[in-house]
Amino acid sequence: MALLELMARSMVVKKGAVMEAAGGGAVSDTEQTDRVREVELQLALKKMELEAGVEKEKVRAEAERVNTESENKRWEIELEAERRRMELEDARSQR
Repeated sequence: MALLELMARSMVVKKGAVMEAAGGGAVSDTEQTDRVREVELQLALKKMELEAGVEKEKVRAEAERVNTESENKRWEIELEAERRRMELEDARSQR
């Protein structure tokens, strides 16, 4: 993310330098600062969005893992109950 910030700042500075060299008028320090701040804010927002997406995916993956574990446990319980039922039927039939 730091690399993106450096690239954005470099682009803003280059744009200002090109405009001055081309006679497009000097870009004031205030305008330059405002542009840099705008780019920094855009980058910060994008970073927050990406982090939120990563966090959302982590939560989804954890929920899926817990759900899978619960489902597996349910199957284990059902299988154990079936095994015991069959043992009980065998014991009754041998009497």
